[in-house]
Amino acid sequence: YLTALEQLVAGPDAGVHDRGLLSEAEYRFQVHELAGPVRELPDRRFHELFEAQAAARPAETAVVHAGRSWTYGELNARANRIAHALLARDLGPEAVVAVVTERNLEWLASVIGILKAGAAYLPVEPHAPVDRMARTLARSGCR
Repeated sequence: YLTALEQLVAGPDAGVHDRGLLSEAEYRFQVHELAGPVRELPDRRFHELFEAQAAARPAETAVVHAGRSWTYGELNARANRIAHALLARDLGPEAVVAVVTERNLEWLASVIGILKAGAAYLPVEPHAPVDRMARTLARSGCR
């Protein structure tokens, strides 16, 4: 608040958008130092990076949830089955695929399968009111 008050006293005619709550030093610290080092991002999509991991480590544990675990190979195989099922139903690029479920192993395989098919993933909260779900699905263009 001190920074905001100092700015108000220093420039009482300045607009709201010309003011900030952070001093210049605080701003630099938050934007540059807390963000960590700049790293190059891979030039591949998530599912491509995942497939590379699955190929390199098929027998290693990829995910654990509620006492169950799948290896990279198992998760990749399930995601591939989902992707093929979606593509067989013409739900590939440009399609929106909703997933209405709790977050669990099957949910993860579904999301990866949707991405592998080239479709867009639409998360739908399973405990949301039915009318909200219906509006979400209608607006999204889900088929």
